[in-house]
Amino acid sequence: MKNVFVALVISVFLIACGEQNIERQKSGIELDETESNVEVVEADDSLVEEFATISGDITFDTQLELPENARLVVYLVDTSARENGVTTLLSESYKLVGPPPYSYELKYEKSLVSEKGSYALKAVVRLGKDALFRGAKGLSLFPDADVTL
Repeated sequence: MKNVFVALVISVFLIACGEQNIERQKSGIELDETESNVEVVEADDSLVEEFATISGDITFDTQLELPENARLVVYLVDTSARENGVTTLLSESYKLVGPPPYSYELKYEKSLVSEKGSYALKAVVRLGKDALFRGAKGLSLFPDADVTL
């Protein structure tokens, strides 16, 4: 009888740990629990739809040799409110290794942008705090959206 009771308590404990693990994964908090061997894996498809990626290559018009510690910083900027300048939505920094082209990838939350907005990519090659080269290009984040003039 004791064996049945112990097995029942262990089963309830493992089920409870599994349910807690599901709730924590849904909330985006991942905890490493060592008290049980129960692993619950649950994919959240809504997270995939909340993000988008912009990627490409950066090249230069001229051949140049950059210092070893030069970095490429790529920005996604909102240019909608031109009277207030641009607003940086996000940026990524890359160590430059070898000759160009240099690849970049920006992953952004779709909620940061609007179909009515105006956006650009800005690239800056930096040596410390100094900007060696700059470039910018307008960007359509909603290629299928209706354009109103």
